[in-house]
Amino acid sequence: MEHFVLPIDPLDSDLERIVSHLSCAEGAILATVVRSRWTYPSRPVSVTTIYANFGSRILFQTWLFFGLLQVFLKDCYDKEDYKKSVGGRIRITTAKLFENMRRMWVKQVQQKSGDKAVQFRTVVNCLRLIAQVLRACNDDFDWRIKLSIASLCEVFSATVALAFASLGVKEPTIPIPNQLGLHLFEQNRKERMLSAGWCSNDTAVAAERFSSVQTLYFLSRMKKLDAQRDHNGCQVDMCKWNQIRKMSTKLYIRHRLPLLKLKTHQGDLHGLQIEVVEYSGKERYVAISHVWAYGLGNPIANTLPRCQVAHLGELMVKLSSTATDLPSSNAEGKVQTLEMDTQMSLESGANAEIYLWIDTLCCPVSPAESKALAIELLEYTYQKASYVLVLDGGLVVCNYAQIPVYEAIARIFTSAWLQRLWTLQEGVLAQDRLWFQFRDRPVNLKALMYTQFAQDVTIRSFITDMCAQYRIMSMSFLQDEKLGDAKATYINIGNNLVALDRALRHRSVTVEADEALCICTLLQLPTQDVVRLPAEVDARMIQVWRLIALKYHGIPQRILFLSFPRLPTKGFRWAPRTLLKEAHGGLFKHGTSVTRSYMWQDPDLAELTESGLLVKWLGFKLDRKEYHDLPVRNPWKALPRLRESRILFKSQDGTRYQFGSKEHTTGDPAYKHAEGVFPLLDIVERGDCYLMLADDSPFKEDGHTKGLGILGNVTGSSDDGRILNFEAAEQVVVFQTSEKECLILDTAERVAQQLRAEPLTVELATMDEDIGTERYEAVLEQFRKRLDDVCAAEAKSELLKEAFHKVYNGATPDRNLRVLVRDWFYHDIVGKRLDAQQQWLVD
Repeated sequence: MEHFVLPIDPLDSDLERIVSHLSCAEGAILATVVRSRWTYPSRPVSVTTIYANFGSRILFQTWLFFGLLQVFLKDCYDKEDYKKSVGGRIRITTAKLFENMRRMWVKQVQQKSGDKAVQFRTVVNCLRLIAQVLRACNDDFDWRIKLSIASLCEVFSATVALAFASLGVKEPTIPIPNQLGLHLFEQNRKERMLSAGWCSNDTAVAAERFSSVQTLYFLSRMKKLDAQRDHNGCQVDMCKWNQIRKMSTKLYIRHRLPLLKLKTHQGDLHGLQIEVVEYSGKERYVAISHVWAYGLGNPIANTLPRCQVAHLGELMVKLSSTATDLPSSNAEGKVQTLEMDTQMSLESGANAEIYLWIDTLCCPVSPAESKALAIELLEYTYQKASYVLVLDGGLVVCNYAQIPVYEAIARIFTSAWLQRLWTLQEGVLAQDRLWFQFRDRPVNLKALMYTQFAQDVTIRSFITDMCAQYRIMSMSFLQDEKLGDAKATYINIGNNLVALDRALRHRSVTVEADEALCICTLLQLPTQDVVRLPAEVDARMIQVWRLIALKYHGIPQRILFLSFPRLPTKGFRWAPRTLLKEAHGGLFKHGTSVTRSYMWQDPDLAELTESGLLVKWLGFKLDRKEYHDLPVRNPWKALPRLRESRILFKSQDGTRYQFGSKEHTTGDPAYKHAEGVFPLLDIVERGDCYLMLADDSPFKEDGHTKGLGILGNVTGSSDDGRILNFEAAEQVVVFQTSEKECLILDTAERVAQQLRAEPLTVELATMDEDIGTERYEAVLEQFRKRLDDVCAAEAKSELLKEAFHKVYNGATPDRNLRVLVRDWFYHDIVGKRLDAQQQWLVD
């Protein structure tokens, strides 16, 4: 499998051992399926049927791997090119793949007549079909075969995209099956990365940041060069080596922006003179960006061993001699050379003076006033630096000259430096002045990325993943023009918060209160308004949200539906306490970036008040249905009760809805519901219960359309009654009940009301205080038999049987109807629909 991108010294590649299973009509099978009744997208493919027919290893390889090769390469396909004999067995090889792709492309370009894009459209249809089949594969099917097919799809997807662009053809999005990697070989990827010295936190971050099959396989075979660290105590959400023990100190530096002036004598850095000077605006200095856990940090004093300072001086000299030019791109997008400003070069020579800034020595640890001043100046510090040099323990032990450029990029974007919060700020501020120190030389990140832009499709999917991470590092949070214009305002805040969310995801910080400072810098908020507050998370994050609302004239309303940890302070309990934790952004398990972006980019901005967030949304007032016929509302509460999974209610117009906890409905594995605990019903029973909805999705004709909502209680209202003071309690997913389930629920309600009026129920209701007695149990047993008889009679309905089979995955109505009936009076809830522009003051 030579088309896979691999490190220079990879772990053993399992794909080299794939045995070739090949029949004779590979391309014909794939083409026939694509042209037949399974053609995408006119009729959705029945992947279950396809997998049943083509699920064997032989047909799977023949149809999808070799078949795709034949469809794509056409006359340039020879099956013998993709087989080799190893130890007497025929194995797959792709050594000639790119050579044959070039031959095919030349033939396509030389074609004088006809639609040159026809072949590529056929390939697109094949890719769509294959993507669906791969998603439907059984987990125990040979992951190597699945992975080889998915990687081939990535290569051809990239090629087709380039072909359409060169032919000037506008086509819909090509279905690159790039998010299949985790599904295809997740267990193998984790095991390999851990055995190669990766931390469990690294493996989780890689799964979130990268989606390409090529990238994930590359990382699973790349050895961590700082593998001497023991990661046994690390967790999925935190690496113990990236945490610093905090201590106090009374040492401080008085300079406004101190720099270290290193002066050599006859080029001897070990005899250097070190002086602390104040920046005048003329010095050309290097700012060091590093992870403290790798040895250059000192949490108790502004001191470092002299030998380490001397080593930093050596690195500065090497950086000065290396940094000669940076790449750029012209109007046509072609790479060209951009000469660096000569004023950015550092001094060199026998008696050179080098200026250096490193937080360990130049950012006071105490007193608090001096430290606050230094933090306020961090943005200025990194913006004015001639270079920003990154020192990461996993990179400084790696020889840049001995690895491919793409491996250097991969090592940078999987380094510990990329997982710390302060380093994000430093990287964004540095922009094209950001350099990474390897063992043998420093490397400019922008130059490195431009090097890859000229590469062919062989590593396009891999580079696409890396470019996504580079855009986070190089993005600007400065889209603040025309803030007086309403549309421009919501676009600016949406784009900036989306960028912030993506950048902060999976980063960590030792001092939790520092997150607010970094957010201020990235969003260009006045840092001094936060840094001068006590170093407490809640106080600082409250101020951050105030500043965001002030700058952008509001807060995106849908922020209420992002499942971040919330602040505990009254009036701000709607607000995220941190953006570093993973948040669920939509209706899917572990909200995707798409749904999270949608939440941030809300055209309707809410007004921030000290009592809560003022929003306008539709909703329902939920009340338990009143009964006056019996002494108790629920006469059957001695019967077993189901665990709470959803709440049913009927609107005034008779439409049935239901909702469940967001975590439960989306299948979050962290959600656990204890038996005998009913949190949603408890909220309803508190009284003044309301359901606030984010949109009108549950009211659409499709009964399975879902929408997000928040269940809570109203504690008061404005004098005119137009604003409800709403205490949010639980995020829920709401949807309109389907027609067939309505039939089931209508039957359950009718049977429950019928049995409620019968003498056995009346007798049980009058014995409510005698529950558990022998007499009560005797009456209850008679009622159970009556319940069974009535439900058995109803279960004979063919319509009811069909409804149960469809709604409850093949269930029958006899026993299941009984369960719904005995629980009915817990769910007999009426919903009064509110105006679509109802105002809510949410806390």
